[in-house]
Amino acid sequence: MVNCIVVDDDQDLVEIFCELLEILQVPVLGTGNNGQDAVNLYTQHKPEIIFTDLNMPEFDGLYAIEKIKEMNLNAKIIAVTGNYDVSHAYLFDALNVGVVHKPFDVQKLKQAITDASLQKELTYSPTLKIQYRFRNDSMLYSCLMTFDQYKNFKELPTILECTVVSNADSEISSDEMQEALDKALDDDIGPVKDLSNVVS
Repeated sequence: MVNCIVVDDDQDLVEIFCELLEILQVPVLGTGNNGQDAVNLYTQHKPEIIFTDLNMPEFDGLYAIEKIKEMNLNAKIIAVTGNYDVSHAYLFDALNVGVVHKPFDVQKLKQAITDASLQKELTYSPTLKIQYRFRNDSMLYSCLMTFDQYKNFKELPTILECTVVSNADSEISSDEMQEALDKALDDDIGPVKDLSNVVS
């Protein structure tokens, strides 16, 4: 039997969602109120499915998704949202993250659980096409990097913005990009620029 955790900052919605899951005979191992709770509950219970709201204060659902996928690329996550930001679509697609829209529909929820259960396992870090800007550069750049590289790259102090704009279905040779990212950690952004294209 599939089990899960449920994370949302609205306690009333958590209760309603848990009641729907009870109807579907899906045991809830724990509930939380933010992305950090989701990470902690995942670590504690190792549920088969993680339901997380996207818009939460302090630590949002995107934080939870990225942190949990760092621990287990094949964790089954379903984002629950009333206001879906399509800019996340390519990242979610690459990481096999399902989406359920509020208000909840039992049949759609059941289908999302079925889809999550049937997901193919990822055997390598997905390849993403990203667009980004450096803090002291008005140009918009684009390049390919793995999910593992992306999650570290967007945290660099020199990065002003970083967005996933599409995904690729193939594995890339990431050694050259990794060397460039290692240099970017020492504020040498030239090699990353060399592996990027300027977006017109």
